[in-house]
Amino acid sequence: MGEKQKAAEILQKLIALNKNDFESKKKLADIYYSLNRIQETNTLYRELNLHNPKNKEILGHLADINSALKNYDDSIKFQEELIKLSGKEDQRALKFKLGGLYLAKNDTAKADAVFTELFSQNNKDIETIKNLINIKLSQNNFVEALNYLNYGLLIEPDNKELKIKMVDAFFALNDPASAKNILEDLLKNDSNNIKLVSKLSDSYLADNDSEKTIQLLTGYFQKNEGNKELEVKLVDSYLQSGRFDNAIDTLKPLVVKYQDDNNLKIKYADSLLALENYNEAYEVLCPLLNNEKKDPELAKKLANILLTMNRFNETEVLLNWAHKNNPEDEDIKKLLGDTNLYLEKFEDALTYYNEISDVKKDESVIYGLAEANRFLKDYDNADAYYNKLLESKKYKLKSMIGKAYIKIDTNKLYEAKKDFKSILELDKNNFDAKLGLATAHISTEDFLSGLEILDTLDNSDKVRYEQGNAYFKMQMYGKAQEYLNNNALLKAQRLNGRVMDRMEIRATPEFDFKASSFPQGGASPNTKLRFTRYGVEFSDYPQFLGLEKTNLKFKAKWNITPYYSGSGTSSRNALANYYGIGFEGRPFKRLATNNEIGVKYFNTDDALIEAKSLWDIHINDAVKLHFGYERFNVEETLLSAAGIKPDSGPFAGTLVGQAVNNKFKLIGYTLRLPYDWFSYGSYSLGTITGVNIADNSYSEGVLGVGKVLYTRPESRLVDLIMPEYTFYYAGYDKNMLGFGGVSLNSNPVGSDGISPYASPFVGGYFSPEYLISNQLALHLRGAIDEINTKYYLIGFAGLQNVAHESMDMTWGAKIKLVYNEEGPLGLAIMYALEDYNVIMKHYIMAQILTRW
Repeated sequence: MGEKQKAAEILQKLIALNKNDFESKKKLADIYYSLNRIQETNTLYRELNLHNPKNKEILGHLADINSALKNYDDSIKFQEELIKLSGKEDQRALKFKLGGLYLAKNDTAKADAVFTELFSQNNKDIETIKNLINIKLSQNNFVEALNYLNYGLLIEPDNKELKIKMVDAFFALNDPASAKNILEDLLKNDSNNIKLVSKLSDSYLADNDSEKTIQLLTGYFQKNEGNKELEVKLVDSYLQSGRFDNAIDTLKPLVVKYQDDNNLKIKYADSLLALENYNEAYEVLCPLLNNEKKDPELAKKLANILLTMNRFNETEVLLNWAHKNNPEDEDIKKLLGDTNLYLEKFEDALTYYNEISDVKKDESVIYGLAEANRFLKDYDNADAYYNKLLESKKYKLKSMIGKAYIKIDTNKLYEAKKDFKSILELDKNNFDAKLGLATAHISTEDFLSGLEILDTLDNSDKVRYEQGNAYFKMQMYGKAQEYLNNNALLKAQRLNGRVMDRMEIRATPEFDFKASSFPQGGASPNTKLRFTRYGVEFSDYPQFLGLEKTNLKFKAKWNITPYYSGSGTSSRNALANYYGIGFEGRPFKRLATNNEIGVKYFNTDDALIEAKSLWDIHINDAVKLHFGYERFNVEETLLSAAGIKPDSGPFAGTLVGQAVNNKFKLIGYTLRLPYDWFSYGSYSLGTITGVNIADNSYSEGVLGVGKVLYTRPESRLVDLIMPEYTFYYAGYDKNMLGFGGVSLNSNPVGSDGISPYASPFVGGYFSPEYLISNQLALHLRGAIDEINTKYYLIGFAGLQNVAHESMDMTWGAKIKLVYNEEGPLGLAIMYALEDYNVIMKHYIMAQILTRW
């Protein structure tokens, strides 16, 4: 047992014998105090104070003891009593101590009053000045704090403590430059002081001087071991200066070393995001999303990463979870609106945007509402929202772009192009304006112009959709798939489905019926022809020359055609089977082709070859050139279509007729003109040859002009109105309207005695010396959505001048109906009736559209 403990026990016994033994209590209190038995010391001194309340020693002890016990009110009370009992020579020190007690109690107002009084008594006392500085700093009265600091430094110019406090004041006053000057001076003599280095790095960072921060901290680390706080500041300086690789290199070991520090992981993820390493950033942040904490800020950051990665479905799942746990968080609602826009769930997007409390103040939400309404085709509301943002610095151009897209949707395509070009004059690199202009070009079938713009843009799903859409409309299906496959946009997936349907193996049964006659020939079987053609075409887009995709459709077809010359005792019939193969498509952007070769076998034991090779060269979107060759059966009379074997005469038992047209299109053009006008023309040379008939050469020219008066997006009741004028000329070396030995009016055939010379209207094909015609046509197109049917209607009328004949009127009409064109089973029907080239024709066509 120690000596003090023994003394305490003796004193306790003495006090037990005499409770008024104040001297023993005083000694025992001092022993307790030395043994740090503060509470017992306090009890004894309070008893002594009751016996002798004016004892300054006891009051001083009580003030100190209660301060140690944090009984500041009691401590202050005893200190104030002590001050009253003390003389002037002692009061300054006692009041200084009282001010300290007020500070300990956080009663800065009373502490301020005490130290201000002491300062007025002695303005050279540095400790008083320090306390006043601390008080002003704690009161956020940084200007007065600086005044005291400057005064204190006049007294002690080298006072390091005051200089550091001045740094704190400058930081508080957002004046890092002044703080920096002091810190740089301090570090000259104390370069390894970690606190000074930390504060100076803060001043550099606050002043956006990241390079100096990096130099300071790397210099410190060269002489000292790493420090987490400073290493984090080094990371911040790398992030501030855009040196994200350095930030990552610094963070990697820190993240491993301090695995529980989520802030480090977030900085690491931010560095990865800056380098567009979204996948790794997501992998770093995802484990931090604690289901119990339901951290909405982290959920929002992850959602933004997923949006950037176009992982919209995952974004929606994450945000739905975040919204469930934080239903009032409006940032999450906005992100849900944005996500549903990407997912093309426009009604859901509209719902989330409308749930945001103060829509009028949030420009991004107003813009989202405009976009959702536009996609929902509520153009009036969309336009009204866009108009609200036309004065916005951030959303002005975006709103102008949205209004231009409305013009695309409402088919004001040339106005839309003008608007997009105006936006690009304001911001020549504006991505959305370039994309919009490309979309407008594609809508006006300016595919090459649209693709030229799209090829300069990034590889986002939006851009790839428009590229795929352009190639789809150009019927370059293989190329379209390259841009539509793995595209997250719902509209891209739908379009890809249409592309795949078009590229599937297809069997198309066909039925044609045609009846024609030369009116001048009356009811003679020589001038009439009827035939019914039955057949099927198989087509596919196979792999071609090792390519994964092809833009060429390969086809094989077969049909059988019974020909009838009409009624009469000498009428004749014939039968033909056709077998053909070919390919067609647009293998390159500027080149399209259609090729086929086949053999037609007749029941007359004869055959002929039919073929075509047609080529289109797209110089640009406005100019297209046409070249090609066609060889086809002349199906105007039985004689020209199948030929006849006369019963008598010079050709008895010998085939006569069976004409073939060999036509060379030397040049053709299609020209698109401003304001929806267009022009076209061609010049061809050809020769008609046949069995036992003379060759007949001809030339042919066409010129046309038209204008699109009205057009709207597809699937409208009327989506196209287009008038058109066509001039046509044809001239033949010989008039081969009929040729001898084949009149079906004679019995037996060939006994008419007119062989072998041509005779008008005996039979053959229409080939006057020349023909000139002028026609006006009107085209209508539209859709009847209720029955999933599209229609095409053309009517024409005009005048023609046939050599050696008077001016005649020509007319005709054609209607085509297509049911369920995109479905697995559809039907196309066409009927045409025309009186042209002195031939009256009825034509019926039917196709069953199937896909395997």
